[in-house]
Amino acid sequence: MPINISNYKQQTRDAILHFWHSRDAAAQNQESRGISDQGNRSSVTAGKNMDGFSNMVRQIILDNGFDEDNIFHTGRNDINLPGYYRPTKNWDLIVVKTKKLIAVIEFKSQVGPSFGNNLVLPHLT
Repeated sequence: MPINISNYKQQTRDAILHFWHSRDAAAQNQESRGISDQGNRSSVTAGKNMDGFSNMVRQIILDNGFDEDNIFHTGRNDINLPGYYRPTKNWDLIVVKTKKLIAVIEFKSQVGPSFGNNLVLPHLT
């Protein structure tokens, strides 16, 4: 069965707008309270920047035959699973069906100078 992503262009556009608007709103909120994280952190520490993408993926999963009861997402539940580096890890989206784990997703963003923090260059000899 093919995956239905018929409305992906509008959903993606909405998620991108949400990302930038929530970053700006978080920075303005900190500024209005007289709080300021270092650098650009004030626009990312609110933790809501990726909600548009999380909601988009959740909707795609729903549109493709999963029930709401099969999807667990941040904001609705604390969703923890055992982690490799720690006893538990909180995830943004978990999908289960008939007691089987289907998908586990964590949404991350990178903007600005943080690109270099995760850049992996091949070994040059």
